[in-house]
Amino acid sequence: MQLTHFFKPGEIQPDEGAWVFLLKAPLSPDLSPAELISTFYETAYMAVCNHALAKMYGFENTEEMLGLPVSAFMPPSNSILELLEATIKNGFKLENAVSKENDRVGKPVYFLNKMEALFENGLIIGGKGTQIPVEKP
Repeated sequence: MQLTHFFKPGEIQPDEGAWVFLLKAPLSPDLSPAELISTFYETAYMAVCNHALAKMYGFENTEEMLGLPVSAFMPPSNSILELLEATIKNGFKLENAVSKENDRVGKPVYFLNKMEALFENGLIIGGKGTQIPVEKP
């Protein structure tokens, strides 16, 4: 699987990290935000990403990230949960949102994010996004 399957040409800038998390099973967008977020954390995994993203998290290559759970990158802190809830309430899209995440050794890192849910046959199958590192807000 490649990023070009999920992103249009020119949608990813050279300095942006790009990612796609997929769910193990599709979800109805009609579930409550709490149910959607809980299932996202239980079943989402890194399906594809670019080298820029791997470097942002301290990995040598993208292969080291593939298959890892979403919690390896976005620990379920209050700020991350609020960010995910805002994405849901904003029609499953969000831009210019700052997140505090963890690199591969648990060091806090901050990103400016653009993300959206991925749909297939009216069901959520995952999410995609881009991010750039920012200084601690």
